[in-house]
Amino acid sequence: MAMLGAGCWAFSCKGPFGHGSFIHQFKALTFTEKTILFLIVTIAVLKGISAIYSAPNTSDAMTYHLNRVEHWIQNGTVADYPSHVTRQLYSPPWAEYAILQLRVLSGGDHFSNAVQWFSAIGAWVSVAGLSQMLGASRRGQLLSVLLAASLPMGLVQATSTQTDYVMTFWLAGFVYLLWMMYQKPGRGIAVAAGTYLGLAFLTKGNAYVFAPVWVAVYIMALILARHLHKLKFLALIVVIAGIINFPYALRNTFAFGSPYWTHTSLTNDSFSVPALMSNMAYNLALHTHFQGQSTGEDDTGNGLYLILLAAVLAGLVFYRPLRHKVHLIYGLCVIAMFVVFSAVVHCDQFNSRFHLAIFVISTALVGTVLVEWLPYRWVWAAAAVLIYVSSWAWLFKCNEHPLIGDRSIFVTTRPQQYFSTRPMLIYPYVQTVKIVASSSCRDIGLISGESEWGYTWWVFFRQNFGDKFRLEDVDVKNKSAFLPYPRGSFDPCLLIASNDERSTVVLPGGVYARAWSMQLPGELTSVFVKVL
Repeated sequence: MAMLGAGCWAFSCKGPFGHGSFIHQFKALTFTEKTILFLIVTIAVLKGISAIYSAPNTSDAMTYHLNRVEHWIQNGTVADYPSHVTRQLYSPPWAEYAILQLRVLSGGDHFSNAVQWFSAIGAWVSVAGLSQMLGASRRGQLLSVLLAASLPMGLVQATSTQTDYVMTFWLAGFVYLLWMMYQKPGRGIAVAAGTYLGLAFLTKGNAYVFAPVWVAVYIMALILARHLHKLKFLALIVVIAGIINFPYALRNTFAFGSPYWTHTSLTNDSFSVPALMSNMAYNLALHTHFQGQSTGEDDTGNGLYLILLAAVLAGLVFYRPLRHKVHLIYGLCVIAMFVVFSAVVHCDQFNSRFHLAIFVISTALVGTVLVEWLPYRWVWAAAAVLIYVSSWAWLFKCNEHPLIGDRSIFVTTRPQQYFSTRPMLIYPYVQTVKIVASSSCRDIGLISGESEWGYTWWVFFRQNFGDKFRLEDVDVKNKSAFLPYPRGSFDPCLLIASNDERSTVVLPGGVYARAWSMQLPGELTSVFVKVL
């Protein structure tokens, strides 16, 4: 509803592009502005088609994002359950809550990718609002949105079941509302800002790294303006955000002893200036490898946009006509987001997707300044086309959801699409399902590792058995082992195991012997049947 509301706001008579109805606004656009708008709409439509037509296949989706949704549906509750993949339990759940609604209403996963797509469009709306607050003209707002829409990492994330764009949507909206509250403080805006902040926290942990930067600037602005009495609105924001996250934090505390427990270390062990400089260099390098650039959801870089952002920041410092106070403050906030991220989050080859929020929020500044810097309409028509062309590979040839080529989503079957990034897995999955289908067993236990693909079992079992089966993780060895099954006791008649070398498996309810197995490089799939 929030995403739909954001879209309605964008086209309302008081939307960020000006006043009057959408048709009236469109007629008032210049040729250059219509060109930019056409490119934005084209990107949105193409990514929307890709999101709905293609199957989820990102490793995180197959490992935990969609697994947890299927467990919730089966259990009839979002309560925790024993799981080999603890990320299904402790990870912030809002994006999956949204997927859950679409999954139940549609009866399938055709709309699972659409949550990120809707979030992308909502984030573009916030970019338009932020650029308007920066003083951008209508053309500047449109260019800012085009920059956000054509970000390579944004393009591949917009058709994914990852959560980076969902968090970016909530965070960008929070920044906009926080700025609005500074200008026109009020309880209603504070409630909205608190809701956006709370949902950002409930979506992805990166929000805890990025949001404090903007809160700190807001507090400093109130102190300098001697408006300390307005801090009461900030207190309201914090309270609302805390209330939204309390049930999730309480559930994690019960299961793991900590509100935000994670079995892996995502933060730096210590802080030092040399380590910070090294981490910053590493994170920047992720976006500057122009040879053999990735088109994947996990490691795509934003090289061109990093250059544009650097040029704009340099222009603000060294070119006096561009040196507006509000632009400088906004630019410092963007830099601070990156510095704080580098100080807190440890280096990883997949960090580029965690930078999405920084780039999206920065496009409001880049578009605003570029239009002021080079105001000629034909220059901007050419620039808009150039930006679009530079994003061609990520728009049409996304590694997970390509629109063209031999692996296009239009020429491959949906079962093949689930395994497009790991095609060698499809055969053992299909053969294992045939073995299970040939038996009368429908209570199936699953033994796997932390990174095994489990979602495809749900897909194939539902295709064969409808809802007449039960799938639970068994022989769990991690901290979730003590949790009860929400549907009650479970006594499987058959087990599916990944990379398990045992010939027999002993569970509290019986003994299971290996009846069938298939060995592939790095992958052993086995079926165990109950013998005692």
